[in-house]
Amino acid sequence: MFSKNNNEVRPVDGFFLNQNSRLSGDLNAVGLIRIAGEYEGVINGEQLLVEETGSVKGKINVAKATIKGNVRAELKCTGELNISNTGDLEGSITYGKLIVALGGRCEGTIQELPEPKIGHVVSSLDAMFPRKAEIQAG
Repeated sequence: MFSKNNNEVRPVDGFFLNQNSRLSGDLNAVGLIRIAGEYEGVINGEQLLVEETGSVKGKINVAKATIKGNVRAELKCTGELNISNTGDLEGSITYGKLIVALGGRCEGTIQELPEPKIGHVVSSLDAMFPRKAEIQAG
């Protein structure tokens, strides 16, 4: 599950849990995390796909997620969260963009992430680095 070198734990590149498998623990992965079996624990990664046969219980932090199976979790998806017509998601859900297909289920505490405030960042930078109105030649 992890790449280990000199006692350093690094994320693996992609992960697949087969339909007839069960796994529990903490998973940190880059690339696609594909769950077709049963997983319980923490998932941190870029992209999650829970297949129709898949189920996840625990805590999830990803950039993008597609739910076709059963998920009971505290889920934070900073980008697009897509629940298919067979998807069943329940828990504390935070998302950037939410798409629920007809027949899909999403239940629990559901909250959209706030849009980044670019103007606020610019004004904060201006406050940190004020511009001089005059340039004096020496």
